[in-house]
Amino acid sequence: MNDIVDRANDEAQHWLECQIQAMHHDATTDTNCVDCGEPIGATRKKYVPWATRCINCQKEHEEGRQ
Repeated sequence: MNDIVDRANDEAQHWLECQIQAMHHDATTDTNCVDCGEPIGATRKKYVPWATRCINCQKEHEEGRQ
């Protein structure tokens, strides 16, 4: 039984590592919002490195899609 659980955990860990690597790959060095041109903000870029919009423009973008 442990072999099945260990294998499932290994596969889940591998999937998670691939997802993290993909996020880092998609990270952008852009520091200004593509919509308003204002700085995106260091905290937002730290936690969402692939962000291309400042938090205000992102919120407006998401609200417009709903």
